[in-house]
Amino acid sequence: MLTRMTPVLVAFLAFSSFAFSQESEQFLDAKNRDEWRTHIQADAKESAWKSIDWKPDLASGIADAAKSGKPILLWTMNGHPLGCT
Repeated sequence: MLTRMTPVLVAFLAFSSFAFSQESEQFLDAKNRDEWRTHIQADAKESAWKSIDWKPDLASGIADAAKSGKPILLWTMNGHPLGCT
């Protein structure tokens, strides 16, 4: 669910920051759609987390970390990631 919602959240946050950073209101139209698309889409630096070889479980992460001598990021949570419970 979070994976499907990520582009929506990124677009919303980008839209909000872009719209509120302008002195006058900006609306999406045929003239400025390319500018909006460029502003909303994540660049290579913002998408770098996708290149990480994420592991689905702790055991495989521990095994790979031991082989390569790298630390482990253990992400745990309780409940829905968007607070929708």
